[in-house]
Amino acid sequence: MAQPARIDAIGISWYRGEDYDRILAIMEDGEKLPLSYGEWLVSAEGVERTLRQKGLRVLRAHIYPDEFIVWCTERGVSPNAEARTTYSSDFARQITGRD
Repeated sequence: MAQPARIDAIGISWYRGEDYDRILAIMEDGEKLPLSYGEWLVSAEGVERTLRQKGLRVLRAHIYPDEFIVWCTERGVSPNAEARTTYSSDFARQITGRD
């Protein structure tokens, strides 16, 4: 029986405070994100802490609004939660060298 793939690291979407209003504006599901950067940061740090407590290596995949829009356009995907997850996962794979 095949063993499940080992997770070397998990990428999580990460934003800068100065980009957060633009992030909310460009995301199709921006209304689902916390209204303020401070609220988002508290939540994101909680998720990061929980994952680390589970023994996972957590990598912050910084999402810069203009670069993310280009990334989405090149792949023909909408800027939403699914795209952010894919972007963050791809980032973690690149850092760890696992494809």
